[in-house]
Amino acid sequence: MPRQARNVLTATKLRNLIRTGEPVAVSDGGGLTLTISKKGYASWVLRYRIGGKRKEITIGPYADYPLAEARDAAEGLRRRVGASEDVGALKQQQRASDAAGEHPETFADLAKVWFKRTQTERLKHPEVVWRVFRNWINPRLGGMALSDIRGFHIVECLEAIKEGGAPTVMNDARRYIRSVFAYGVSLGYLTSDVSVAITHRQVGVTERSRDRALSLEETNK
Repeated sequence: MPRQARNVLTATKLRNLIRTGEPVAVSDGGGLTLTISKKGYASWVLRYRIGGKRKEITIGPYADYPLAEARDAAEGLRRRVGASEDVGALKQQQRASDAAGEHPETFADLAKVWFKRTQTERLKHPEVVWRVFRNWINPRLGGMALSDIRGFHIVECLEAIKEGGAPTVMNDARRYIRSVFAYGVSLGYLTSDVSVAITHRQVGVTERSRDRALSLEETNK
């Protein structure tokens, strides 16, 4: 299937459509669409596919997103969809968090939101994951403001876990910390992910099969 042409609209055409005020949906290509409601409200949406399903996410009103800005916003969302992020679902989660009064300021706050919304229903024993936070991660990072955490804080936390006699839990903790930060970026609670550069090669141990069996015991320390 040939790739759909992009950037097909012009500012003049959009102004004329908005001035007319007739309900319509016009595509700029690549899923970016301007919709005008019966009341004349003009807004941009991005239509996309993920997992074979058609979805869409609202970018914002035309008044806030002229054509060039809407294209930039759409391109950023397309890249995230290309990385298998369901941007619309994440935005719904953010709205649900806001409605529930969830405005994470510390790492522990964000970890709790991440855990509740991504782990509790997915895992058979989610409490095993939370023990890693409760016993190992939150005592060092939990009380820190998200904006204050730097890479060396995370490394120090992981090294402390290793020195505390739980090297395999350190591997789990690194994965969980990275997941929490990635979730925070996706929902707009963070503007950058300071954990992304901390790799297994830098901070991690090579596990043997028996090590993984022991890690659940270690989380109960």
